[in-house]
Amino acid sequence: MHPPPLAGKKVLYAITDPAVIRIRLPPLFKKIFDLTFVLTERISTLTGGEVRYFDTIEDALAYGRTFDVLILQAVGNFVVEYRFLQDLDAFLSSHPDVVMLTFPPAASTDAAAIPFECRMLAVNMEAWKCLGHSGYHPTPVSSERRTDSIAADDGQSSLAPTVPKHSDISTLAEQPGADPNIATIADPAPVVAFPHSVLRSTVYIWPEIDSERLHRALTHRDPSLVDQPEQRRWILMSLPQPAIWIYNSEPYRFRLPLGGCDVYFGPAAGFKYLDILTHNPSAEFVFYDLNPASLQWIEALKRDWDGHDFPSYIERQPEALQRMFKSASASIVEDQQRLLREFGGEDRFKQLWRRFRSASVRFAACDLFDSDDVEALILASRASAPFFYYSNIFSTNFTLARFSREQADENYRCFKEAVTRRFPKVILHGADVAGRWH
Repeated sequence: MHPPPLAGKKVLYAITDPAVIRIRLPPLFKKIFDLTFVLTERISTLTGGEVRYFDTIEDALAYGRTFDVLILQAVGNFVVEYRFLQDLDAFLSSHPDVVMLTFPPAASTDAAAIPFECRMLAVNMEAWKCLGHSGYHPTPVSSERRTDSIAADDGQSSLAPTVPKHSDISTLAEQPGADPNIATIADPAPVVAFPHSVLRSTVYIWPEIDSERLHRALTHRDPSLVDQPEQRRWILMSLPQPAIWIYNSEPYRFRLPLGGCDVYFGPAAGFKYLDILTHNPSAEFVFYDLNPASLQWIEALKRDWDGHDFPSYIERQPEALQRMFKSASASIVEDQQRLLREFGGEDRFKQLWRRFRSASVRFAACDLFDSDDVEALILASRASAPFFYYSNIFSTNFTLARFSREQADENYRCFKEAVTRRFPKVILHGADVAGRWH
């Protein structure tokens, strides 16, 4: 078992609004603040740490003096892959003298007046304090600002903007005729640009660019309403796709006391549901899903597959169906090996699959965010002590594309209340809106 990223580090996840979107367009600020805050809460579940909003970068740095690592984001910066933390941890471990990771100036003319630190920065707070920095006052930069090239951790060249220290910025501002977009100092702090491996895990939707159009596009979930590439990319990422999960991304074993559970409720995905049969060989199943193709896949799999050589069975499926397949990794071989390993080997897996093929199974189209759908799903079952698995359905990108943070939390609360009222002995398991598993 590998240790979590940034293990042993006290981490502060700070969020600021350097482009003052909250004043320029409050409805847009509300939308992107919800997204930034909840997506940050989700990645914080891997490391622990505190997630807070600050009015200024200066306030965040002052508060962060008791932390080891400060990860600061502007509203509108989304960490979309959990590997961000592993890659950041690897970089900080191999570059202990680096004080700060940040972004080079954007080439966009519209963003030229925005400080390059605004999108996201990561600070090694111990190194920051050792340099005597008591605060930080970012200065505007242009895309022509002088840069130095250093070797990044992935062997590629990385831009390292020359960053004035607190006192240098004050001195620069007082010089007659000084260009506020150009800062050259003799003793720059050891600041480097984020390596490419980290950048791939993030999206910045530039809320300061075409703000009103962006708000309309986010509200209607319509990428055609904006031209900025990252804005379009995010909206496309937040639209649900008709995917069929042929393997699970989570561990296959629940590690919960399920021996007394008579019915399994769960999404139509992978093989994780087989674990209940290790506790109760006669358990029944209710598969629910918003995607009819996922329900049809599990139904056909139960009817047609004999439990032997699943990768070959996948390859024999129609090409149109295969295009919908998703799995935990890019390697079917790797996914298959993990599936068999976690269930105790191929023979044990086949035994569970034979039990499943004999089990009573029902399929239901259901949206867990729709109270009527949930009521119909649970009222149709005569279970006395079910296990209801809802995975990460309430903590996906699609959740906050559809609802505000408060609406999503309320939907989650209503869902749990309805299920526990119908089944007082139910075991509920899944992630809340912030990505915390219960």
